Amino acid sequence: MARQAAERLGSGAHPTEGVCAKADYAPLRSRLPDRLSGLGVADISQIPWDKVAANLESQAAHSKNQPPSDWSWLRPQVISHYLDLALSGWWKDANGVYFDSYIQ
Repeated sequence: MARQAAERLGSGAHPTEGVCAKADYAPLRSRLPDRLSGLGVADISQIPWDKVAANLESQAAHSKNQPPSDWSWLRPQVISHYLDLALSGWWKDANGVYFDSYIQ
């Protein structure tokens, strides 16, 4: 898989499927430098936010160290409607190491 990915990247071909094929990927990727030490991409629209909220509520209810938290402000339908893609990159040069992240 790693060899295939390296060949696709070396050929300059754009992915036809997956998170990097989304329309929002190219504009976000263009905000980062061409040469990166690492790149992370996540399809936020595929996260089951209703299950995340239920899990957070369950953990808060069973926590002995903290008072129960109110997670009712977390609206899964709103998050999945407005957030689609997360992209982060890191690189280094003679002046230091840099990290940058974007959420679309």
